[in-house]
Amino acid sequence: TNATDIFAARITPAGVIVDTNGFAVCTMTNEQFAPSVAANGSDWLVVWQDHRFHNPSNGFPYPNVYGARVSSAGSVVDAAGIGISKAPRDQRYPAIDRDGSTWLVAWEDSRNGDGNHDIYGARVGAAGAVLDPSGIAVSSAPGQEQVPAVAWNGTSWLVAWQDLRSGVAQAYGARVSSGGAVLDSSGIALSSATSGQ
Repeated sequence: TNATDIFAARITPAGVIVDTNGFAVCTMTNEQFAPSVAANGSDWLVVWQDHRFHNPSNGFPYPNVYGARVSSAGSVVDAAGIGISKAPRDQRYPAIDRDGSTWLVAWEDSRNGDGNHDIYGARVGAAGAVLDPSGIAVSSAPGQEQVPAVAWNGTSWLVAWQDLRSGVAQAYGARVSSGGAVLDSSGIALSSATSGQ
């Protein structure tokens, strides 16, 4: 098959590629793609959209979100990957940042079965434990919420996404505390422009 896998390479602050041929982070069956990565000071957490359970013959096409820690020496700590979200239906296009030792991963999620994607997240601890195994509903507003991004500002994470609740793609966001609480339950409109963002 032509399934894609997740590979990585370390690069020094001077821009020198340490792993010139790259190294495998995940080569499980079927496709893994759309990676995102963040460091916590000792390890990286690489996250991706994972189709390892995708078997068209049994009608189970849904991707999940997986991740793996990579040490500063370039060793993959979680060889089989960490199942960050294996909820019903699909979870895709993860994004990540960290607050120090803990990461927040956010993704598009269709678990609610209404034909729309919502934004969910989960914190992952330094030891690789998923701290929110059922996920955190960051936004389940009407319409599609897609393509999240995550950043930490020293106090909370900001999860931002493309939001179609008004029928036009707009930029929305919500803060998430280090304890995993969503601080803006209705979301924050990040732009008041009338055309799509």
